[in-house]
Amino acid sequence: MATNGTINISDCGCDKTPKSAYEIRVASYNALKAKGIEVGDPPKDYTKEASHWITFEKSNYGSQIDKLSSKVAITRGNQQGLYNPAQEDAYNGKGPEFTVWYNPFTKQPEGEPRFDATLLDSEVPDDSVFKLITWKTWVDAMENNPPGQLEKILWMADTMDGAIYRIKFHSWTAAAQGGGFSYSRQLVTSSKSVIGYKPISIK
Repeated sequence: MATNGTINISDCGCDKTPKSAYEIRVASYNALKAKGIEVGDPPKDYTKEASHWITFEKSNYGSQIDKLSSKVAITRGNQQGLYNPAQEDAYNGKGPEFTVWYNPFTKQPEGEPRFDATLLDSEVPDDSVFKLITWKTWVDAMENNPPGQLEKILWMADTMDGAIYRIKFHSWTAAAQGGGFSYSRQLVTSSKSVIGYKPISIK
């Protein structure tokens, strides 16, 4: 048992020394529980969740919906932009309700670091990274030009539960020809900093 309020990994009864960030969080969680300290829900292994990409496609004139959670889903009408059918009936001029977006390939506010989403392939950043980002509405992150953002890895956050996704658009039907689009998304992590975040629209 450690002294001075510190935690020994051995306190958790693990058979081996943890190596990943997730294993360290679990070991710390178990050690605190062993001391009778209330620590809430067990930690989630976002590194495992982040290893899988999910591809979604809405066909032209189709009605497919990508459901992310009970309050957030993504689809599109036969034209215009994306919206959240769990909260709204059509595109609102800004983008899906309860989502915020970050595009590292567009101009960022002066003095703000540029975070490249591709750097997250091998690690999950801590919450401090996301506190520095100026999240935008979908239309502003797209610079009102979705076809111009194809095959670029962007970020999207669910402002209800804090889930943060890596997302890459593959196709976008323009000119009111049916509203088709497709993308792949990957759950990367969760950040309390995006819960309730209200982006300021450029317009």
